[in-house]
Amino acid sequence: MQLNARPEGHSRPPVVLAIDTSTHQASVAVCAGDEVLSTRTWLAGRQHTSTLLPAVRDVMAEASASPRDLSALAVALGPGSFNGLRTGLSTAKGLALVWQLPLLGIPTLELLAEEYHLPVATMHAAPGRVYVWHRGSPASAITIEDGSAPDRIRHAETLARLAVERLSCSDPAAGQLLLEPLYVQPPNIHHNAPKAALASS
Repeated sequence: MQLNARPEGHSRPPVVLAIDTSTHQASVAVCAGDEVLSTRTWLAGRQHTSTLLPAVRDVMAEASASPRDLSALAVALGPGSFNGLRTGLSTAKGLALVWQLPLLGIPTLELLAEEYHLPVATMHAAPGRVYVWHRGSPASAITIEDGSAPDRIRHAETLARLAVERLSCSDPAAGQLLLEPLYVQPPNIHHNAPKAALASS
């Protein structure tokens, strides 16, 4: 469906650009209501910064969509990769500001539970450890437990569909810039540079 080809007399469903860069698997989609206009899912690895905006550009072009066609943006909040989440959320916030659109954030484990019809969603957290979330619980109820989890691919159209549902029952513009990633555990950052500087002094 092209957005400029809406039959006369029919209202257009909400059009959402969805961005999920929670893990090494990334996905973006443009959806009009339940209809997927365009989607990309790829193995981003650690290249979220260089691959995300080109993917957004591609799905917008394939959907024949411009920013003024969009009703909102949606972004996956995590948990997941520190760099991936930071890239996805900062990009979504920037686009929402420039395009003057509401931004909705949805936890990644909720997306997994929805897409795979899981009562309990799990996701890799660290070697031998997993994030665990029970459907219907608040995002603050995410825990880290011993175990392993399958590497399930997430598709951004699930994120877009949940965002469309929430557009009809809330004001997504309220506090949108306060959205923060759900890291759950501190990022695994190694401070090698200061040690090297001390060793050479």
